[in-house]
Amino acid sequence: MVRIAILGAGIVGLTTAVNVQREIPLASVTIIADKFGTDTTSSGSGGFFRPTTTLVRGVQPETVKEWAKDSWDYFFGLAMSSQSKETGHSLVSGYIFSDEITDVEAPLFKDIVLNFRVLSSEEQKRINPNFKYGCFFTTIVTQNKKFMPWLMTWFKKNGGQIDMWKVNKLDELAGRYDIVINCTGLGSRQLLKDQAMYPAKGQLVLVKAPWIRMFVLGLGHNSYFIPHDDYIIVGGTREKGVDDQDVVQEVQDDILKRAAKLLPQIKGAKVVGSWSGVRPHRDPVRLEKEIRVINGKKLGVVHNYGHGANGVSLSWGTAIRAAKMAKEIAEQVAQSAKLQFTTFCAEVFDLQKTSCLNTVSMVRIAVIGAGMVGLATAVNVQKVMPHASITIIADKFGNNTTSAGAGGIFRPSAALIKGVEPEVLKTWIKDSWDYFFGLAMSPLAGETGNGLVSGFLFSDDLKDIEDPLYKDVLLNFRVMTDEERRRLNSKFKYGCFFTTVITQTKKLMPWLMTQFKSKGGRIEFRTVGKIEELAGQYDIVINCTGLGSRQLLNDQAMYPVKGQLAIVKAPWIKTFAYGGHKTYFIPHDEYVIVGGTREEGNFNTDVVPQVQDDILQRAAEVLPQVKGAKVIGSWAGLRPHRDPLRLEKELLMVNGKKLGVVHNYGHGANGISLSWGTAIKAAKLVEEISGQVVKESKL
Repeated sequence: MVRIAILGAGIVGLTTAVNVQREIPLASVTIIADKFGTDTTSSGSGGFFRPTTTLVRGVQPETVKEWAKDSWDYFFGLAMSSQSKETGHSLVSGYIFSDEITDVEAPLFKDIVLNFRVLSSEEQKRINPNFKYGCFFTTIVTQNKKFMPWLMTWFKKNGGQIDMWKVNKLDELAGRYDIVINCTGLGSRQLLKDQAMYPAKGQLVLVKAPWIRMFVLGLGHNSYFIPHDDYIIVGGTREKGVDDQDVVQEVQDDILKRAAKLLPQIKGAKVVGSWSGVRPHRDPVRLEKEIRVINGKKLGVVHNYGHGANGVSLSWGTAIRAAKMAKEIAEQVAQSAKLQFTTFCAEVFDLQKTSCLNTVSMVRIAVIGAGMVGLATAVNVQKVMPHASITIIADKFGNNTTSAGAGGIFRPSAALIKGVEPEVLKTWIKDSWDYFFGLAMSPLAGETGNGLVSGFLFSDDLKDIEDPLYKDVLLNFRVMTDEERRRLNSKFKYGCFFTTVITQTKKLMPWLMTQFKSKGGRIEFRTVGKIEELAGQYDIVINCTGLGSRQLLNDQAMYPVKGQLAIVKAPWIKTFAYGGHKTYFIPHDEYVIVGGTREEGNFNTDVVPQVQDDILQRAAEVLPQVKGAKVIGSWAGLRPHRDPLRLEKELLMVNGKKLGVVHNYGHGANGISLSWGTAIKAAKLVEEISGQVVKESKL
């Protein structure tokens, strides 16, 4: 499968991505950008179809006209369809006024739009005597705040992936992708050192004026009105060379003052918003292909950027041509890789070499959930299935997950893992320990957040102390004597000492994500309501949603256990300490985590001040050294418990086709301690089920 990356998620990037999917349906296509949706310049666009050669210099007029005509045909089709409300396309009529006859007599779009005609002198005087000339026509307005999400949905439904990432050099993508399509706009100044790119700042005002239903442009005055569904866009400015994106109040006042002269009806309209952005201009627009050689390997590159104020009007037309260029390069890539790929298919899927290229595609795997279990599982699946296409899907990543607040001490407790055979549990524990200990002893420890720590566990239950599951796994384990407990002022009957590993998930999780992406992994921000939604997009789904499985699968065996923690500055505390299951100290690099609570069935994630006071009071009884420590934070989250933890595979039939599913959830308070071990097992289950799914696809 040809791997294609689209750089840039504005209107040019999105339209290009969708056209590439149309042109090369078997390609794996990923949009890579550091800004999506409303964070892009495109989202603030007026979206008015009026391509003009004055702002597209250096390109033959007939070429620009072809781009414009292709864009018009597509947008007009949407505007006239039942989807227009969703896509944000509508027909709108109005006027352009100018003191230059060339602006209104024969513009580039004259034969593309509807109802075009030049106003008579009498009409001009009646409508707006402040200008010498005018024309009337019907065109299309594209509301990008609707159209771009619609395009993104379409892109994803057709198997497209997104990756939130800032690419500094095209060379970074060599080896991960076969073709890169650069739609970064102004970003090409940094990406390619393209000094032909320049910014043109534009500022707009949004007003509530439902009585204005027509567009009006006053050329030379830089004033215009563009009706959208819920407001009117009033513009504007064009500040060449300015890349400051701040909204300037004085400029806004000037825009409204000029607008009132152009269209007095604007008076009384309520200002409901403002926007400022930087149009990415280049003379000429760059639309071409090239082959780069990086470390002895070829990387196909297509450039499609520099549209400036014509971004929406030309987007679909240039996207069609960029997609064709990508296809031309893809055919070269496929030709050169044909023998190697055919051999690979024959070995893996035992297929005839003559039919392989037409029948087999990369196994598509989705991991739902981006907590510690999800990340560990995704990375382990990459290890056992290096040629698979793997995507992590979640509505929460990084610090927004429950895992980010974990204390991260390696201390698996059988009391909190019911229904799993002890020998199975020990295997998961040993596999996790080996990985975390390896990191803690490596030069990577500072990056991954893994470190060795020694300490004490006190309890009134001898079973907690005498023979815990981890006794033979971690280091320096021994039961404490009565004398030792007395010296430590412990009020508990029993105690033990050991050395274990701390995993700081706020370091390890970003590190794992980097590892995952570096091997071609993708991420997608999305809430999955049912696993069946992913059928057709993926061959195998791995469910690591934790508590989310209550809703995803209606699994009522899942239940929350709320935990609340206090975070204190106490660099003098170097050891961990546990007083029973609820009170504990876990030292991290910059602070000490003090816990805690264990509230079964409580779904409330609020930090409760009275609970925090109780935690600190109990903590001082176990380890008096905490007195005087400054509280610098607090956290509350829901541990996802299930009895037993669910780790198994199944095949679902969705619309007559098999969907492989592997479940790996319900770890509760043992999420970190068991994550790597259960991830290894889950990856093996994926490998087993992939044979059945691939066989089904072959048939």
